[in-house]
Amino acid sequence: MQKIRLLVFSNFQILRSALRQLLALAHDIEIVGEAETPHQAEQAVRKLHPDVILVETVDATHPTIPKLAEKTARKGKVALVVLTDHGNAHVVRAMLRAGVSGYVLKQSSDAELLLAIRSAARGRKFLDASLIDEIALGGVAAAGQASNKHILSKRELQVLTWLVQGYTSSGIARELDLSVKTVETYRSRIYEKLEVSDRADLVRYAISTGLISVNK
Repeated sequence: MQKIRLLVFSNFQILRSALRQLLALAHDIEIVGEAETPHQAEQAVRKLHPDVILVETVDATHPTIPKLAEKTARKGKVALVVLTDHGNAHVVRAMLRAGVSGYVLKQSSDAELLLAIRSAARGRKFLDASLIDEIALGGVAAAGQASNKHILSKRELQVLTWLVQGYTSSGIARELDLSVKTVETYRSRIYEKLEVSDRADLVRYAISTGLISVNK
C-alpha cells in the first residue's frame, strides 16, 4: 500500500512534534517533513513532493493560507488540510473556495483529522462533522429556504457531504464505519427530506448551502 506523503506546517515546534507523534500511529501516512513558514512550506513541496500539507494555525483567516493553497496547487497535486480553532461558517466557506481540501477543528477527534488527510489525498473535500450542520443550515436560512422538512440530522448531513463528492453507499459505509444498509437508510431519508430524486439535485443543494464550492 502506497503511503500518503504528509508535510506538517505549524509556527510552533511543540505542536509539530505533537502532530508527528499522533500521526505516526497511522500506518498509511508518512510524514516527509516539517515547515515553520509559508516559504519553507513552498520549498518543501518542491523538494519533498508531499501529497498533503497539514496546516496547524490559530488564525484560519490569515491570508497566507489561501495563498499557500494556490501556490502549492501550481506545483502539483498537493492538497491542504487546515487544523484550527476557528469555526466561523463564513471563514470555512472562504477557505474551501480558496482551494483548501479539508477543514478540521482542534477539539475534534483524532479519527476526524485522519479522515480529513485521507480524503484530501484522494482529491476529496472534507469538512469537520461539528461544522456541517452550521454550514449547511446557515446556507439554507440565508437563501430563505429553511423549513422543518429540510432539517437534516448531523449524521444525515455527514452522509450528504460524501454523496455529493461521488462516494457510493459502500464507500461511505467504509469511511464512516457504518453498514451499507444503514447508509442506504440515511440516503433515503436525505432524498425524502430534501424532496430530490437524483445526485444532481443533491449537488445543487450542497452548492446553494455552501457545503461544496464550484472552482472556476
